[in-house]
Amino acid sequence: MNNVLGNLANRVFAFANKHFEGQISAVDCDEECKAILDEADKSVEEISASYRDYQVKRNTRAIMDLARLGNRFFDERKPWHAIKADRKHVQETLWVCASLLNKISIAFYPIMPKHMQKLRAMMSLAPVHSWEDAFTSTQITVNNVSPLFCKIEDAAIEMELARLHNMAKETDKTDYLPVKPDITYEDFSAMDLRLAKVLEATPVPKTDKLFHLKVDLGFETRELVAGIAQSYKAEDIIGKTVVMLVNLQARKIRGIVSNGMILAAHDELGLHVVLPDGGSPGSPVQ
Repeated sequence: MNNVLGNLANRVFAFANKHFEGQISAVDCDEECKAILDEADKSVEEISASYRDYQVKRNTRAIMDLARLGNRFFDERKPWHAIKADRKHVQETLWVCASLLNKISIAFYPIMPKHMQKLRAMMSLAPVHSWEDAFTSTQITVNNVSPLFCKIEDAAIEMELARLHNMAKETDKTDYLPVKPDITYEDFSAMDLRLAKVLEATPVPKTDKLFHLKVDLGFETRELVAGIAQSYKAEDIIGKTVVMLVNLQARKIRGIVSNGMILAAHDELGLHVVLPDGGSPGSPVQ
């Protein structure tokens, strides 16, 4: 990008500043110049149509081909030699190249708006434009020229890659809770886990964390308190089948006797109730 498009802009603007006080005017072009501009106009029409088909990669190649066309034309016309004997020849060369840069600034705008605004500003062209502006002739005044792109050295690229790599490693880190001490199989077998269907879910007064649940265990209905209200709406949990520890000793929570506990996972995003794909209320979980 810098070696092709940035180079074209730098060559044209520097030459115009040195020999024409930054003024690039529309001139009557010879057949060679007209052929270049006709080719560029056709390319811009195709680029405009391709944007409607979201052909961004194709357009990037086509626009860079316009920049290569400009560099090749500049080299072949050798304005550094012609300036001594034929200033009109040089004016034609600069006008064609500046016209190409105008077309490029419009065609590349959807992909690189900030850089293309900068390019247009260096030609004293309005930042607001339409596709029709790519086909019109206007006086170009070179203004506040600076490199269109900044070349990034390999060392800077390596530093940025290292920074992104470290950020990715930090993002991947999860603070897992330590594993609890071992229990025996008998300890695990003592827990009676069953499927339960949630029939009702009512917010517990004076708290935003608790639901008062009524569940169907198949063989009976039970009531319990579950701290899932910050992660679920009542309508999202009613009708769902959950996993419940049914032989947990009952205890009173906010004045409600809670007979059991539903299982849920917890992470930085909140609670995630265990929701089996199948099974009927009362089915044991092993």
